[in-house]
Amino acid sequence: MHFRDKKRKSEQERAKERAAQALREQPPEAESRNKGKRRRQLQQLEQREQLEKKPGSRPR
Repeated sequence: MHFRDKKRKSEQERAKERAAQALREQPPEAESRNKGKRRRQLQQLEQREQLEKKPGSRPR
């Protein structure tokens, strides 16, 4: 793997972490119109985190 690819991959991972943190910190009543969307995003985030914690599982 080339340095540029490693750097890009780590930047993508950091961006995902920042987006997840922003989603968690966002107050639930801020977007009353998008409650269902927010709930789905949080569920997907929790599922992704659970998969990453399992040994031997591959991230998507």
